Amino acid sequence: QIVERVQRGQSGGVNSYTGHNFRASDAAEFFSLVAELDQQSPSAPSLLSLSPPEMMLRSLLETHRLLLPAPQWQPQPLYQAPPARIGVLAVARGFSKDESQDTLLHEAMHGLFYTYTHYEAACWGFWQEEMKADERDVWREFLGGLGYDAGNEELTVNEFQAYMATERQLFSSKGNRKQPKSGGATLAQSY
Repeated sequence: QIVERVQRGQSGGVNSYTGHNFRASDAAEFFSLVAELDQQSPSAPSLLSLSPPEMMLRSLLETHRLLLPAPQWQPQPLYQAPPARIGVLAVARGFSKDESQDTLLHEAMHGLFYTYTHYEAACWGFWQEEMKADERDVWREFLGGLGYDAGNEELTVNEFQAYMATERQLFSSKGNRKQPKSGGATLAQSY
């Protein structure tokens, strides 16, 4: 159950995230898969049955036309996203004003990555052509330590650009620097 696994208020990795983002097209793929599995075995709920928060998310996406039913002549998938490149961003409430602002800015960078093809291409170009392999490895290790799937190259590039554009403490001389386990350069010194 995706929504239930991402909890607020706990330290470390995924459990301390105060913002979330995804492509509308990825949500359509996810909700189509769940619906397809549920249709295959209507008498027994699938392992991917939606939790109440996921049902609420699906309803919100449908209400705001970010998740559309597929045409009836098209049997699969059951949902589709609008034709535009759309990123869905969320920020948890109840945090300090500074944390909310920082999180919103970080999530907005993901929105740019999702919606502007030239920006996404520039991020990929920098990642693949300007950075050295050991620099990319430092980022993979850093993001993996935070609970991200560092094996997912698109996620890694997207998080890299968002952290580079928004992080104030990590890259400052006063901030807590993340030292990779391998003993390589700190992130602040690498860039």
